This record gives sequence, structure tokens and C-alpha cells, in this order.
Amino acid sequence: MPTATSTPDAEPQLTAPVIAFGGDCGVMMTTGQWDDVLGQGSRTVEDMYVEWGFGPSPALDFSPVSTLGGLTCHRFAPPGGVPSAAGVEQLEISVIPLSALPPELAASYDDMTCEGGSDGRICRKSASNGEWWIMAQSAGIPDAVPEELLDTALRAVEQNLVRSASAHAAVRRETWWRLDSCEGLMREISLEELVGDYVVGYWEGEESDETRFFASAGVERHCPIVAENGESFIGGITLFPGAGWAWEARTRGAEILEAGDGIEAVIVRAPEIPQTWVYATDGTNVVQISGGPVELQGEMLLRLMPALEDLASSADGE
Repeated sequence: MPTATSTPDAEPQLTAPVIAFGGDCGVMMTTGQWDDVLGQGSRTVEDMYVEWGFGPSPALDFSPVSTLGGLTCHRFAPPGGVPSAAGVEQLEISVIPLSALPPELAASYDDMTCEGGSDGRICRKSASNGEWWIMAQSAGIPDAVPEELLDTALRAVEQNLVRSASAHAAVRRETWWRLDSCEGLMREISLEELVGDYVVGYWEGEESDETRFFASAGVERHCPIVAENGESFIGGITLFPGAGWAWEARTRGAEILEAGDGIEAVIVRAPEIPQTWVYATDGTNVVQISGGPVELQGEMLLRLMPALEDLASSADGE
């Protein structure tokens, strides 16, 4: 498997996108506006970590929203919030330049949609103003359909868009990975040799609307994997096409993994869980491997990068 070593900082490989609101959630919506939507005393994610007594996952964030030039912000409702938020536990709002999305995706949530999820019932609604696409997403067990809450949040963000300079996505290049089939990729790397019999799918639950959305936008593709005995591997491979622009900032200080010519890789460990993640980049794209021991992740990486390089080459030849 690849071995840990020390290497110089990576040189930036891709011009970064310009992020909406300068990447500042306090500009997207003020604390007062969040309180108007959710109730006085709405709480940030950082506030909740203090309440829960633990910090965020050490997994690295190669947000597909950021690659599209967008920004996602998140707040938790206080106990006994406003009536329209009754039963809603949290609210997430994303803003993305409309030019970064195919028209069919931009219309995905014109009408509110709701689905079951790990956080109760998830409801989404979007709006656009010709330059920006905004989506509000609530989670919890609402007392009533939370459309009024989502509409209030969408209006607040739309009013604040005058504070945001123009944003744009990372420039899409021919070297961005495009994956038609998770199953085909697993066959290409002969995954069965490493984990035995397996299925491409979730241990529990199913693919979320959000996962399908970003796959369609071409900025994230998640391939969940479960070894059929449920013991040798439960995890997955996630591709972040075009996310190489964020590599240097996201991996600064991480444990370096030597992974071959032209490839940079790191290991992120959470020993208290215990869990590890392996990340690698070819300078343009990023891949994450989760689940299983780090030795297995390293072997998967050695097979993955040539296969993914072939993906970019075949797309280039189309």
C-alpha cells in the first residue's frame, strides 16, 4: 500500500471558483434574519457542537456547492421557535450561480418536495431570480408542511443577494472525471479481489435527492459499497470532479500518503470512532475512500487512480 512520507505543499492546480457572498454565511443571512425564520435564539452548527460535547467530523470538505461557486449555510431552530417552524429542527440554505446549473436542475424544486431522511422529514423548495438559484431545506418532524418557513427563508436570502458580487463555478475542463456507472468502476478495479463478494448500494436507506442532484450537476458522484458479509467493507468511493482547486487549503497539515507519480494523497484519522478516510487528487479532481482499514483503502487507491485517469482520457476523446 502507499506509505506515509513528507512532501512539499502542493502547487495550486486549478483556478478557484468565485464563491457567493465571499463564502460568508453572516452576509448570506444575518442572525436577526435567521431568528425571524426559525425563532429567537437560532443556533449555529458551532453552537450545537458545544451543546453536544463533541466537534465536527475530521473528514475533509470538498463541497460540490463550492465548486459550483455557491455557498451553503446551516442553522438549528431553538426550542419553542416561531409557529411556522414548529417541529423543524434545522434549516439549510444554498445559493448557487444560475449559470452553473443545467436548466432541468434549476427547476428541480420550484414546487416544494418532501422525503423521509435520517433527520426526520426533509423538505426542499427553490427560487431563482435570473442570476442566482436559491434552495431552502428543512429537516425535522414538522407539525405542518413547512412551506411558509421555506418561502420566508428564500425571500430573505433573495433580498441579501445585492450584497454578493458575481460568483462563478470552477471552469469545467475535459480532464474532469465523468462516471457513468459505479458498478463499472468497481469491476475496473477488480474490487472483488480486495473485499470478496460485494454490492454497490447502501447498508441502510437509499440515495438521497441531494446526492442525485450533485451527480447530475457533474460535481459529485458517490458509490456506496457493502461487502455482502457486512464485515470486510462498508464504505464507499466518492468522486469530486473539478475539486482540485480546494486541495491545498483543505489538506494543509494532513498526513501525507505517497501514491505514485502525479498523484497527491492524504490520510485523515478519527481514532475515537475509529475511522479513516483517504483522499487523493490528480491536480484537477479529488477522490475520497471511506470505510475499511487504511491498508485496504491504500490498495483501492492504487487501483482507482489509473482507472479514473482512463475515465478522463476517454471523456477527452469523445
